[in-house]
Amino acid sequence: MATDPTMRWACTHGMWVTGTAGPREYAAALLDYTVRDGIAERITCPTLVCSAQGDFAFQGQPEQLYDHLTCEKTFLEFTEEEGGDAHCQSGTPGDGPYR
Repeated sequence: MATDPTMRWACTHGMWVTGTAGPREYAAALLDYTVRDGIAERITCPTLVCSAQGDFAFQGQPEQLYDHLTCEKTFLEFTEEEGGDAHCQSGTPGDGPYR
């Protein structure tokens, strides 16, 4: 965190969101956030699941969630060609189709 502003933001923002006091407590709290063991199957509202072709953090996880959903669902993958292939579908310089 001391040398990487992206990591510093991710940790401090995550600690704020989860109400945790430090990076270790935040990492432990993340274990409580899961859709395993039938939780995803209990979602009943229509759900949009987005994936980014070049996501460095969650590669494959959107597809796993989509496979477990039993509700009405839509899957949307953002590609490099579209300019939204990075984590959180970012990457477009402003002149792509999603501006």
